[in-house]
Amino acid sequence: MTDKQSEEQPKRNPADHLKKHQFKPGQSGNPEGRSKKEKTFSDTARQLLEAKSVDITFKSNKGKEKRIHLESSQNFYHSLVVALLMKALKGDVRAIRELANRTDGLPKQSADIKFDGFILKVVGVEIDKFPQKDADRD
Repeated sequence: MTDKQSEEQPKRNPADHLKKHQFKPGQSGNPEGRSKKEKTFSDTARQLLEAKSVDITFKSNKGKEKRIHLESSQNFYHSLVVALLMKALKGDVRAIRELANRTDGLPKQSADIKFDGFILKVVGVEIDKFPQKDADRD
């Protein structure tokens, strides 16, 4: 481009053609707002378990409508723990294991890793992320 041509044509911003699509002052970029999150299975289960009473209506396989009314003195989490405890007291090993895991935590797992002629026994490893210093990155 010669100097004469650059003097004749004014410099143009490459984004000028987008100005008509910009938001006007005071106008929201999303007037309808963010869409509502749909309830997940976990949300629904949590809501029912936290309730003190629940009325459920459903149709059976034969098309007959059934209604169930459930009540708990506290909430259904409490009722489930009581039911699990009752099974454990009757000797149900799975119920005992579930209660122990929920109260004491799962037992630590270990792994044997063979490396360079050695066997490393790894028990209950916790991995922490530390920021790298500039000198360590090289």
